[in-house]
Amino acid sequence: MVEWCSVLSGVMVVVDIFLSVYFNLFIYFFFLLFFWEGSRLDAMGVEHWKHCSYSLGCAGLALVFKMFVARLVSTISIACSFIRCMNLSC
Repeated sequence: MVEWCSVLSGVMVVVDIFLSVYFNLFIYFFFLLFFWEGSRLDAMGVEHWKHCSYSLGCAGLALVFKMFVARLVSTISIACSFIRCMNLSC
């Protein structure tokens, strides 16, 4: 059980790092797209808030998912630490 928990903890750290980098880039991309598309549509005389809400919504969903995954990863890490501690009688 201790070996399985150690492997799971290691995998969770790698997943957390990967998702943090990936979702930060994803969020920044959609915010940049939101402002770029907005300025482009403003120049054309189109009300850009209707057209750019998709970009902002995607960025918001990515942020919520990232926070959910971060909570999940920390919960699994804490549970594995507890199991290791119980097995080692610390």
